Amino acid sequence: MIKNIIEAICKFLNGHRCLGVFVLLALNYYQIKKIATSLNSAYCPSKTKAERQYAASPSQVETTTMPGDVFNTTSTALESAEFCLDEHIEYQGKLNISFNHLPLSFEEIAKREGPDETGLFEPKTCTPPKNSRVAIIIPFRDETKALIRTRHLQYLLEHMISVLKRQQLHFRFYIINQISGSPFNRAKLLNVGYKEAIKDDPTMDCFVFHDVDLVLEDDRCLYSCDGNPNHYSVAIDKFRYRIPYKKIFGGIVQLDRKMFKAVNGFSNEFWGWGGEDDDMYRRVVMGENFKIHRKPPEFARYKMIEHKRDSGNRKNLERRPMVNRWNFKALIEKRFWQLDGLNSLEYNVVAKEVNHCFVNVTVDLLYDIRMTPEELLLNELPEIDPKKRVVSI
Repeated sequence: MIKNIIEAICKFLNGHRCLGVFVLLALNYYQIKKIATSLNSAYCPSKTKAERQYAASPSQVETTTMPGDVFNTTSTALESAEFCLDEHIEYQGKLNISFNHLPLSFEEIAKREGPDETGLFEPKTCTPPKNSRVAIIIPFRDETKALIRTRHLQYLLEHMISVLKRQQLHFRFYIINQISGSPFNRAKLLNVGYKEAIKDDPTMDCFVFHDVDLVLEDDRCLYSCDGNPNHYSVAIDKFRYRIPYKKIFGGIVQLDRKMFKAVNGFSNEFWGWGGEDDDMYRRVVMGENFKIHRKPPEFARYKMIEHKRDSGNRKNLERRPMVNRWNFKALIEKRFWQLDGLNSLEYNVVAKEVNHCFVNVTVDLLYDIRMTPEELLLNELPEIDPKKRVVSI
């Protein structure tokens, strides 16, 4: 039909040159289309899936200053027209992880990996989309004579920074270091890490809560958020790469900013070893009705660096009754976990500095003003009818 129209126009113009031009255009149709497409892409680029997802939230430009003028950083939410896409990641797959050598020093790791002066790593050629601006928060204390935990941290950073760079993330490591003199409080340190990361960069939208002795064995396990509460350390060599129990939510877990605020973070009152991860599982599943996603065990494989339990991390004798609070429907309906978490977090920053390839935050967790067992347990537990085994209010 189009050909007939053009021929009619050519006859009207009383010339055969017009028809000859049409034939040439028809013969070179695909080349002309290719040129037109490239011109259209250059001046009217279409949005990728990642761009559309990122555009769902308003772009921000934030300027923040760390305490003590350690550094100033300006974070721009949209720095490039091109977004990082999963298909552009060059995976290596299974990694050869070994702890049979002395780890690199923090200075050597930074020299090799090249963070900026604030300890931030980000792609050079593209902009990470929404939920790819990640804070990796590590609870820490090293009171060993041989600095064993410090060596664990060196192994972790030596292996993990290159993995996260290949995944094209905007990320920063936060080491939250508890001063001596009180039982180790892993959960409260993680809350502190979240707060400090938000202060430094309000655009951070994904948070990985990461034990220092676990190193990833496969870089296909992505550390960006995906809208689920994620459990990463599902396959650890110490447990023969099998999950220890069905409701585990410890080791390495990930929540985005919205979910972490909804569950009010971790409890601040698990002093000593154990219980805080089980309490967090219940905050997520029973408190806010989120569904936990466990990463595929063929990718989420970790090696644990062998060690003994630290002397300052004694068993928490109150852990069982504190977790058992979740057995009482009346307490859940009262949303008791909203009394203990981010909204009740108190701590003092002793020191904060960039240590080559991470931000080191030394904190006093204020053990002397902790909640008493009576406040946590006895005053909140309703009476139970021993015959019916139901909660009475």
